[in-house]
Amino acid sequence: MSGAMGSDLLPRQFTSTLPRAIADYLNRAAIAPVDSLLLSFDENWQWLDYVGDLARFSLAHTPTEEIATLLKALCIGLPRVRGAALKHIGLPNGRFVDLHLFSSKSGVHVLLLDAREEVEKTRVWQQSAQETELKSYEKTRELRKQRSSL
Repeated sequence: MSGAMGSDLLPRQFTSTLPRAIADYLNRAAIAPVDSLLLSFDENWQWLDYVGDLARFSLAHTPTEEIATLLKALCIGLPRVRGAALKHIGLPNGRFVDLHLFSSKSGVHVLLLDAREEVEKTRVWQQSAQETELKSYEKTRELRKQRSSL
């Protein structure tokens, strides 16, 4: 949360503290404020402020310079218009986020959206698909073995 803001904010209060383009983006995408963290930097990636709960993203005890360095590295080459996105980014702390980059007159804004559930669902689906493929391979191998023994 930004200095004077609490973590129990209503959505309208949360979005009213954001730059208009970012609040509009959250509204269009129907993203719950509790799942988002906005980090604001000047044009030189010097920390300005944040809106949201740093602890939810396991960043509460991470130095601001370290956060800025990480996000700057991730955002190199991304266009700074309309929330250019990187999906399912693994942070060094093990959290998964979708990252959206915005630009404004005051600097750059990085919107982090919690992607843990989506990443976990994908992981479970991929594991299930791999297990099914392995079972199919084993059945085929067993059938070939039976045929060759005939």
